Amino acid sequence: MNTQLEKAVIDQLGLSYTDVNELRGTLKDIRDNGIDGGFGSFIYHADTVKFAEDNKSDILNMAKDLADDFGLAGAYSLIAAFNCLNDMTADSVAEAIHSPDSEDYTYVMNSLSWFAVEEVARSYDYE
Repeated sequence: MNTQLEKAVIDQLGLSYTDVNELRGTLKDIRDNGIDGGFGSFIYHADTVKFAEDNKSDILNMAKDLADDFGLAGAYSLIAAFNCLNDMTADSVAEAIHSPDSEDYTYVMNSLSWFAVEEVARSYDYE
């Protein structure tokens, strides 16, 4: 896991590494139930889109690594397979990510933010 991305997620959630119980509890809740329950500043598109824009490189690198692990063609193929993206193609995902004027931009960037949070939650050590 990219520690810079992990820190960005923790900060956006409004959590602190010093409050271990709250940190673990929140990340476990996200891991078990998903981010769509509403956590920290990952609720409104204004916040999630900005988070994805600010961390796009790290998020895409994480997606590329996972795509490689799963034997997929690349990051955009992995992202296109997200259930929330309703069968978008890898090309349409790439276009949305790199074109703020795309009608799917907000939708895809929100998905990237949620993906980052859920991956951090899955990778966190709960012991």
